[in-house]
Amino acid sequence: MTTTSSVTGFGAGVTAPSTISSSSSSSATSAQSALSGNYTMFLNLLTTQLQNQDPTNPMDAGQFTQQLVEYSQVEQQINTNATLSTISNSLSVSNATSMLSYVGQTVTADGSQTTLQNGNAQWSFSLDRAATATVNVLNSSGNVVYSQTGSYASGSNSFTWNGQGTGGVTEPAGTYKISVTGQDASGNAAQVTTALTGTVTGVDFSSGQPYLNIGGSKVSVWSVSTVGS
Repeated sequence: MTTTSSVTGFGAGVTAPSTISSSSSSSATSAQSALSGNYTMFLNLLTTQLQNQDPTNPMDAGQFTQQLVEYSQVEQQINTNATLSTISNSLSVSNATSMLSYVGQTVTADGSQTTLQNGNAQWSFSLDRAATATVNVLNSSGNVVYSQTGSYASGSNSFTWNGQGTGGVTEPAGTYKISVTGQDASGNAAQVTTALTGTVTGVDFSSGQPYLNIGGSKVSVWSVSTVGS
């Protein structure tokens, strides 16, 4: 699949839930086997004791009946756990499949880091008030390679960078992040929330949780705020 699909980690995404389910099923099977063995031993002991009991002082049948009921309850619980494990596996695979619909979509997700590709990197940020804000673009080493100051409205704002650094130097493709600070007309600091915008190129399930590949960045699918342009 690595040569024909853009969904990196898809194989892991499908097998990871199955692996979890297999482990749970294996545990349920082991528990069932142990219970069956103990149950058989219990019946053998019960039969032996009944065969060798003192007719003048018979055993308490109520006690053995209670133990039979307890064994039955444990067996039912193990079977229930196995059934729930199967259902969980089916839901996990269904969920993994549904995540593939993100591939090829343009999404906006919480975060300050994105990838510069083909001379384009996009972010969005929200301000709690209209402000004069400075947007700094930092490379993977944490150095500021571009800075821009302007007036921005309260609410959502977009920021697009063409890869041109300070002094007109073209920065290489790679991972960059932004840092935004701003003040309103009264000099009060604005609260800023940053987000990234990009096209989803793959879905990665290798960690057990779904992450979207946006350029070279991995973003939790749960942090996506908008899908589409």
